[in-house]
Amino acid sequence: MLTDFDAYPQWNHLVPFASGATVPGARVLFRIRGPGRRLRPFRPTVVSVDPPRELALEASLGHHLLVHMVHYFTLVGGGASGLSLRQRWVATGLLVPVLWPLLRLAMARFREFG
Repeated sequence: MLTDFDAYPQWNHLVPFASGATVPGARVLFRIRGPGRRLRPFRPTVVSVDPPRELALEASLGHHLLVHMVHYFTLVGGGASGLSLRQRWVATGLLVPVLWPLLRLAMARFREFG
């Protein structure tokens, strides 16, 4: 499910378009719905993948020593209890303490992911 980019428009409100190969090292294209509902491109790199339940993506703002983020998505459960999406962010870099309030607001939008 997390790696089936063709199905994203059916369930993903925040990222209604995704394309690319879900293999480590590949760059993928997401079109993320911005605050004004306009779609904006985002091109993270696949760190790891365990289809269909796990996907980890990374991106940097400027040089990776300034701000580097890894976003882990994991689907948990199934059956009668349904699926839950767990997300975890790891942010590193010299500017993370200064930019943390903005990064935190931006990452909070991922509650809309599914």
